[in-house]
Amino acid sequence: MRYSIESYSPKDPNDMHASEVLQHIIIENMPLVVNVSGRNSAVIYCNAEGARLFGCASKEEYMARFFDLQPEFQPCGKRSMEAALEMDDIAFRDGHHRFEWMH
Repeated sequence: MRYSIESYSPKDPNDMHASEVLQHIIIENMPLVVNVSGRNSAVIYCNAEGARLFGCASKEEYMARFFDLQPEFQPCGKRSMEAALEMDDIAFRDGHHRFEWMH
C-alpha cells in the first residue's frame, strides 16, 4: 500500500509499524538521494530521487547502473569502484563512515 504524508494518519504514534511507514514515506519523498549499500558496494536500496536525478526510468535501473553513472575517478584519485569498496569496508568495520563522493 502506498501512503503520502497527507493521507497517512497513525492511530497510535507509538506503534512500531506506523513509525516504519512514516519513515518510509519521509525517505521516499525527500528531495535528497538516499542509497543503502551492501558489503560489495552494490546499492541494495535507494529512494526515488536517485532515479530522478540521474534520469533513470526506475529505482531498479538506478541501482543496477549505479557505478556506470559515477565518474571513473573520485577526488581522492582512486577509481570509483575501488574507493566505494574501501569506504564500505570502513563503514562496516566502524559502524559508520562519512566521506566525499563525486557523482
